[in-house]
Amino acid sequence: MTVSRKALCVIYGLIGLIAFVGTWGNMLGVLKEQGFWGGTIKFWQDALVNEASRFLTVDILFLGLAVVLWMLLEARRLEIPGVWFYVIFGLFIAISLAMPLFMIHREIKLVVA
Repeated sequence: MTVSRKALCVIYGLIGLIAFVGTWGNMLGVLKEQGFWGGTIKFWQDALVNEASRFLTVDILFLGLAVVLWMLLEARRLEIPGVWFYVIFGLFIAISLAMPLFMIHREIKLVVA
């Protein structure tokens, strides 16, 4: 693996780590206070509370849909196994973490191929 590809993997890893801390740092308080189901309901209520939050929610959901479609097609093209792990991980943890992890896997596959 070239130095530039290694650097790219490190950057993807840092993006995923920061995204995970940023997303779950905000979610843990709600989950701790309300429990899993109550926290999930509260999250979606808050995500749909006004026009700005609805804009961001819809925008991110459709971006996530496009990302998942691309991940599935790219995984098929490069024969990357376990792509559904990233899709499910993105739905339940955060797409902003799943995508960089997929990109690292993709970079490794590109070097091996």
